[in-house]
Amino acid sequence: MATVWSATNTFTERQFAIKFMLPGVAKTKEAVDRFLQEAKVSARIDHPNIIEVIDVGQTEEGSLFLVMELLTGVPLETALRRQNPPMTLTELTFVMVEVARALAAAHRNGVVHRDLKPSNIFLHKERDGRAVPKVLDFGVSKFIEEEAGRLHALTIQGTVLGSPLYMSPEQARGETRVDGRSDVFSFGAILFEALCGFRPYEAPNFNALIVKIATGQPRSVDECAPHVPESLRAIVRDCLQPDLDKRADGFDAIAERLMAALPDLDAANVSIPAPASGILAMDPEAT
Repeated sequence: MATVWSATNTFTERQFAIKFMLPGVAKTKEAVDRFLQEAKVSARIDHPNIIEVIDVGQTEEGSLFLVMELLTGVPLETALRRQNPPMTLTELTFVMVEVARALAAAHRNGVVHRDLKPSNIFLHKERDGRAVPKVLDFGVSKFIEEEAGRLHALTIQGTVLGSPLYMSPEQARGETRVDGRSDVFSFGAILFEALCGFRPYEAPNFNALIVKIATGQPRSVDECAPHVPESLRAIVRDCLQPDLDKRADGFDAIAERLMAALPDLDAANVSIPAPASGILAMDPEAT
């Protein structure tokens, strides 16, 4: 959908990332709206754990572009696969606390991400060496606005949007009323994968996976990660509830529960497992 280049302001010497929309993609209003969604989200939310979009523009040839902060580091997806040394549960929890706080800010501002996954969480390395999580890619996010008692969205409703490996049951069913609890489910799926080495739902192809997520139960975190303290497993269970009314509700509360679990994790001194072999690597755009 886009290519990303690094650039330097010759006056300030500050570096940026410039994201260009591919010409072949910019043929429909829907595609353009999704590309520009990140700029709209950045204008609405100012949070240290959400990537900053500084400007938006168009070249003389008509190509749309976003000017963004330049990140250095690795996606969480890469960090979860690293085994020399592996990430500890304590390190993972600190990352997810900041991600939860970022999503809480998004939800307070009426934005649902809808495509949360490890590759959309970037561990940005600051100059002092700290790794700061940044939530990326709000391209299929949804602005929810109460207006005359109706929910309005800036992206297509009634279709399956997002990456299937981490999507919620209501997304898999193509339901129109998708709210912040869908992000909670995806958040839980990321935690599940980190603790177990595989995802809560897996299938040999896209259609089978969608059916399983839409109608089935996720795998048990208690069975796959009994060595993990109960305080963390309970958060995963609550996030992965297929029933919306039973699912954990609110990222502020989730962040607090994660922080409360840290003493248990420090005492357990456990690292995340290596990813299981044979995990389905599915192209999110596959049909």
